[in-house]
Amino acid sequence: MKKVLETSQKFSDVTIDALAEHIAVIDESGYILTVNKAWRDFAVANGESPHLVSEGVNYLEVCDKAAASGDKTAAAAAALIRTVIARQSNAVSMEYPCHAPTLQRWFKLKITCFAKAQPLKIVLVHENITEHKHAENRILFQSHLLASVEQAVIATDLNGKIIYWNPFAERLYGWPAAEAVGRNIIDVTPSEATQEQALEIMTRLRAGHSWSGEFMVRRRDGTSFPMHVTDSPIRDERGQLIGIIGISTDITERRKAERELRLAAMVYQALGEAIMVIDADNKIIAINPAFTNLTGYTEADIIGQSTERLFSCRNGKNFYDEMRHWLERTGRWQGKIWKRRKNGKEYLEWLRIDTIYDEHGGVKHHIGMFSPVTNQKLAEETIWRQANFDLLTGLPNRNMFHERLKHEIKMAARANQPLALMFIDLDHFKEVNDTLVVSHVEFVGASLLAKRCLHVPSVELRQFSVRNPGRNRERSSLLQKKSA
Repeated sequence: MKKVLETSQKFSDVTIDALAEHIAVIDESGYILTVNKAWRDFAVANGESPHLVSEGVNYLEVCDKAAASGDKTAAAAAALIRTVIARQSNAVSMEYPCHAPTLQRWFKLKITCFAKAQPLKIVLVHENITEHKHAENRILFQSHLLASVEQAVIATDLNGKIIYWNPFAERLYGWPAAEAVGRNIIDVTPSEATQEQALEIMTRLRAGHSWSGEFMVRRRDGTSFPMHVTDSPIRDERGQLIGIIGISTDITERRKAERELRLAAMVYQALGEAIMVIDADNKIIAINPAFTNLTGYTEADIIGQSTERLFSCRNGKNFYDEMRHWLERTGRWQGKIWKRRKNGKEYLEWLRIDTIYDEHGGVKHHIGMFSPVTNQKLAEETIWRQANFDLLTGLPNRNMFHERLKHEIKMAARANQPLALMFIDLDHFKEVNDTLVVSHVEFVGASLLAKRCLHVPSVELRQFSVRNPGRNRERSSLLQKKSA
């Protein structure tokens, strides 16, 4: 009988030593009765003597000593062991990190008492759950990643039952995850996809490919919107198709922008006036068909070329300097200009240039619109000049002053810069006009003299008018000037 017991004990020891888990048996006072090979090897691997955590050592005292040094894991383990010793529970467990200098590790401590053993014996099992923890952390990271994606992410099984529904899908479709998961995708997000599309989707997925497409879907409140969706297959470890994951995006704004772009392109192409878009380096980056019809230059000829290729020598250097000055100052310019066609023939055109600024107030593009000058154009220019300039002096009048002032105010607001406006009065100028009778020639001379006297680099005379005794007519008198 004794031999049988010895054989049985050896078998138990061999069996326990064969287990990968770290196992120890303690009594109700906390003394270690036996440990397996994995327990001793773990002590050695951590730089400890196996005798310090082996038979005859009080494991509770070891834990208490470590807890006194600030080890919270040891304190929690001691508390759980005492719970089992006090028969408050037959089995408890806890997970804890036990990292090495170059290795992250997690373990699970399982504490179980022998229900019928007398005296009480307790089994401690430390199971290495590092791989499980890494997998769990990966899943948690992926879950957080999917939750933070600004697109609806939905996963279903092959029958269409929803198994995952991220927060953005809640906002997009109006269904909380708690209500959506478990329901069929067709009931939650009904779409206008045809049977042919559904068959195409499943065919591609079963072949291991993704599918992308667009169709209309309905939200919970019944409103519909265009959606772009990409469906991909979900496979198990054997490669079998087990589900579908779809990423969907509301493309309402994109379609609206596309419609506006198509409309703008149609207008741009159909417009009778020639248009060219110029970058900040004075290079042409776009033209419309009317540009080609007027100049003879195609896109292949002119895109990337300087606008100087179009200009004629008739205009002179001062002309271009003044144009650049006005563009830099006001962002716009218009007037007659001589141009040269591809065939070398020169012609007179009416050109209007406007500036587009970037978010920092810098020049992004210039838009030039032009057409040949005709008799009608010349008549229109005459009417415009009469409406905006004084006939006798050629000075800008009140109407032009207001127009340019409004433009300057807008420019200053866009650039977030101050704008100064200064009014200058000529002393006794009114008395001269009221008391002295001057001839028409004298009037013109006085006007030009006023213009010359007030012409300084930082000042522009905007408008003036005086009483004309010869015509017995009163004109309002105002001298206005603005700081450049």
